[in-house]
Amino acid sequence: MDGSITPGRSLTGGQGGENTNPGTTSVSSGVPEKKDSKVSFSNAPSRKASSSLHGQTQTQTQQPRNSVTFQKPEDGPPIVPAEDAEPRGSQASFMQRQFSSMLQPGVNKFSLRMYGSQKAVEKEQERVKSAGNWIIHPYSDFRFYWDFSMLLFMVGNLIIIPVGITFFKEETTTPWIIFNVVSDTFFLMDLVLNFRTGIIIEDNSDIILDPETIKKTYLKTWFIVDFISSIPVDYIFLMVDSLDSEVYRTARALRIVRFTKILSLLRLLRLSRLIRYIHQWEEIFHMTYDLASAMKIHDYYEHRYQGKMFDEESILGELSEPLREEIVNFNCRKLVASMPLFANAEPNFVTAMLTKLRFEVFQPQDYIIREGTIGKKMYFIQHGVCSVITKGTLAMKLSDGSYFGEICLLTRGRRTASVRAETYCRLYSLSVDHFNEVLEEYPMMRRAFETVAIDRLDRIGKKNSILMHKVQHDLNSGVFNNRENEMIQEIVKYDREMVKLVDLQRPRAMSMTPSIHRNIYTYAVQERVSLPFLFNVKS
Repeated sequence: MDGSITPGRSLTGGQGGENTNPGTTSVSSGVPEKKDSKVSFSNAPSRKASSSLHGQTQTQTQQPRNSVTFQKPEDGPPIVPAEDAEPRGSQASFMQRQFSSMLQPGVNKFSLRMYGSQKAVEKEQERVKSAGNWIIHPYSDFRFYWDFSMLLFMVGNLIIIPVGITFFKEETTTPWIIFNVVSDTFFLMDLVLNFRTGIIIEDNSDIILDPETIKKTYLKTWFIVDFISSIPVDYIFLMVDSLDSEVYRTARALRIVRFTKILSLLRLLRLSRLIRYIHQWEEIFHMTYDLASAMKIHDYYEHRYQGKMFDEESILGELSEPLREEIVNFNCRKLVASMPLFANAEPNFVTAMLTKLRFEVFQPQDYIIREGTIGKKMYFIQHGVCSVITKGTLAMKLSDGSYFGEICLLTRGRRTASVRAETYCRLYSLSVDHFNEVLEEYPMMRRAFETVAIDRLDRIGKKNSILMHKVQHDLNSGVFNNRENEMIQEIVKYDREMVKLVDLQRPRAMSMTPSIHRNIYTYAVQERVSLPFLFNVKS
């Protein structure tokens, strides 16, 4: 029957074909002779639907419940179920979600540092979603890559535009036109995107995401600069050049306006944010560098005073001469014991020498003396290892009990080698005036210094005619007796052995425990001053 609804049967143009799936209701158009579309309401769990025309049986298999399928004749276009459109829609929504997430701040180290926690970042993401469509967060990945691209274009314009205006008459080459057009396009796009980008307020932790507020704030701040620098001058000249009219050809004289392109350099003012970032990293670098320098100074004072700072000259000046000499001899007893020069010398010479010494500390890799400079001091090593370097080559190493720098004091010349501290070195220095003052009273010790100096120069491949002439003159004149000559030879022998010993041994690390020196005040106050003072008070 035309236009009837028959449960369990399908009307196929007047031919009552069987419906193999019970519970299916089919509606035909009511014209049995024509091929017409049918709508099938199905509750069976089947997905495919097949139609039979002109008495052929229809079979429906695996059609889902409560589905509606539009069927068309076999000679028409293929049947597309409604469910097949779902993957396309889901794919489009997936791409939209991905792009939307790029406009939001991601959960990364930068955002966690800015907001403090992941929960705060997620809250900021919800703010972006609720702010409206196409609102770009300034901390989003999209904005980061966009700003980086704009930075490249700005630097390119900074270099290319002044060079092109100055040195090129015709700027119609294809690479030049492509760069200018692409640059103008990106600047115009950036101008539009700035109306949809959140604004960072320095005095407030919140970021402005309201579109109206963004627009008003941008118009009041950077819009004028961006608009002037984004004028598409190259588009204008391309359109003028493409016209054939003679009237418009005269407009080529407007190429002088191309100088306005230099205004795009105003966009460099927007690099203030980048400058702030660089400034922060510069502060971190200088803070680290200053800390390292402060530690170096701290280590120096730690080794120099060993935690006890005092005025050495003031303390010694308050003591009597015998007490002062006794304290100096006691504090420098290790230096005297380790030096063959002092061990074989007269006690009066040792005392006279020690009272003129000044304590100094040098850190590793410090140059104590440099080759070619005028010498004003000589040094005695109490503890540490020093390297003697001549013409950039390591000649020898000196350690506890050695001394150096005496050659230029004897000859009043320049340094013949450089000496560098390899470890923390505690030294005693003797000025040239005090050196000559002491040796004037002890000529035999001057002869010992001169003989050792000649031997050291010979070991590093150098000679000094003044010293050799003086020593030879003393030998020929017989100024010194055999015992004194033997003592001088012993000093030279010990000096050579000490150099060999240092070469065989590894340099020792500097001990942080107080040395025998203990900064002159220790024994002066504790052993010679404090106890008598306390005894007098009690008595």
